[in-house]
Amino acid sequence: MKNIYGIKFDAMKHDFNLEVASAYAGSALIYEYLDKIGFSELVRRRLGIGKANNATYDMDFIVTSLVASYLIGCERIEHLNEFRQDPLLLAYLGVKKLPDPSLYRKDLRRFGKGGLEDLGRILSILAHPILVRNGRVILDIDTTVGTVYGSQEGAAKGYNPTKHGRLSYRSSLIFDGLSRTCLSAEQWSGNVNGSNDNTIEQLDTTIRRLPHGVTVTAIRSDSDYANPNMYTYLEENEIGYAIKLPRNKRLFKQLEKGILWDTRVCSDGVIIQTGSIQYRAESWDRRRRVVVIRKIYPNDSAQTSLLKDEEYQFIVTNLPWSSYDIWVFYNQRANAENFIKESKLGFNIDSISTSDFAANKADLFCRMIAYNLFILFGTEALPEELSNITVRTFRRMFVNVPCVIVNHAGRRIMRLPEDYQYITEWQDIRQNLTGQQAA
Repeated sequence: MKNIYGIKFDAMKHDFNLEVASAYAGSALIYEYLDKIGFSELVRRRLGIGKANNATYDMDFIVTSLVASYLIGCERIEHLNEFRQDPLLLAYLGVKKLPDPSLYRKDLRRFGKGGLEDLGRILSILAHPILVRNGRVILDIDTTVGTVYGSQEGAAKGYNPTKHGRLSYRSSLIFDGLSRTCLSAEQWSGNVNGSNDNTIEQLDTTIRRLPHGVTVTAIRSDSDYANPNMYTYLEENEIGYAIKLPRNKRLFKQLEKGILWDTRVCSDGVIIQTGSIQYRAESWDRRRRVVVIRKIYPNDSAQTSLLKDEEYQFIVTNLPWSSYDIWVFYNQRANAENFIKESKLGFNIDSISTSDFAANKADLFCRMIAYNLFILFGTEALPEELSNITVRTFRRMFVNVPCVIVNHAGRRIMRLPEDYQYITEWQDIRQNLTGQQAA
């Protein structure tokens, strides 16, 4: 690298004559992977919705280009203008330029029930290879709230942890806790919670779409999904579950009858006590096992008052494990919150793109498809020490790197900075993708 130390910036000339240059060199690694797994062909085969024969951009192109853009860092549809002339993205898509963002919004409105189901199947199918390899799934169900700032169809006031009283959408996501892949996504109005029976339909569809031979070890969810109809559905289908219950006076009243505690002391001195009771809520048709967890902190008396209900957790379950093992298993559900965090920070799933409810749901699917593709890319292409990095870290390390594409001896060559910090890791990725190291 030539030394420019001491240069006077006010004397520097600015020329805009660099040809076939990109600010997103590492996007080529992503596109190489998409080609390897035949992603655009998968969309073409599975997407049943179409446009007129004379349309310049088919619906499968709209979906493929949206997903590719979200992978490399596009946050909102209007930001597509920043990628319209990127040579690497255009080369992957096989076009000279991207359409205007207004066309994307218009085409997203074409998605009816059938088109949305197609996107849901694509989301699920992408995870099949890793699910088959594992042979089983642990389904983690969670929700996230997206605040709207306009007159979006279907938005409503409901529980909103950050913008109290604002209109919102609520997204219900089902992840596999083993592979981190998203197997299902639904979008509801903001005043709909997870305890409605639509969740059962979502869960049933997710299970039916699993590859043959893949079994469900158990299902975990927070109290938002506490629903007796859900328990009955899972019991009738012989599926294990661990679902958090809201604290209430009836539960504490039953604890007064006594409970046999299994006591453990953590390294920080916190005492964890777990036990089980048989409990029947007023809305239940039978008694069910509820695991009780009590935390006692070092400065507290061992006779912690039952009135301190913040010290207690309750988990309804049909799993035949010890109460302590149920608690450990349920706590691993916290990973689902990290998956949602990655979806929001890395793929902006809480970004509302249009005023149309179905269009926004289609956009949610495209973002979660991009999420799944990055999980698969990390599993199959990234070196082991980088396989769990976030997509934002990946973009910082690899995507947001300048390059120039040149012709030399009949070959296309992408020239990268000679002092690039992650040359070894880049070459490892290419080796994992094709067996060919970067020149």
